[in-house]
Amino acid sequence: ITLLSYSSVSSLLEELTYFLRTNKVMVVLDEAHKIKNTSGGITAASVLQIAPFCSARVVLTGTPAPNGYEDLYNLYKFIWPTKKIIPFEVYQLKDMSRVEGDERVDTLLHSVEPFFIRVKKSDLGIPPATEHNPIVVPMGATQRRIYDIIEKKYMNEIVSNKDDWFRRDLVKARLLRLMQAA
Repeated sequence: ITLLSYSSVSSLLEELTYFLRTNKVMVVLDEAHKIKNTSGGITAASVLQIAPFCSARVVLTGTPAPNGYEDLYNLYKFIWPTKKIIPFEVYQLKDMSRVEGDERVDTLLHSVEPFFIRVKKSDLGIPPATEHNPIVVPMGATQRRIYDIIEKKYMNEIVSNKDDWFRRDLVKARLLRLMQAA
């Protein structure tokens, strides 16, 4: 088993292609909705490039079409790169998403049905999550000093920055650094 992030595929495209050509490999795309970009996104394009070299392909996603039918296009292009499962082009799928009651939707659903299975969480018999109260562990003196220094430095940067978008991302990054330090 080899695990890769989607962002690694583009930088390892040559190596992955060689590996897939020389070995029998099943590729499973978890969170496959990440390849839904049909407008030339690098992640989707890279994953679709390796598809013909996979011995078997599976896509897993809880959100196959969050934006519309066009999100299905790349999923099925990956599943079967040599066959046109979806009998529509991306622009037609987008149009079908906009037009309520579009008659072409039945044709689309009939086309993808043999390649699709819906498994609900309730089908899996998963027990309910066990919740545990947090265990609070006080910081030691040295740890507290380090934390306070980082907090002071980062909070000054966050407060002094006027760009809301940048500030929001900076807050997330800084809070992560504080948790790591703690």
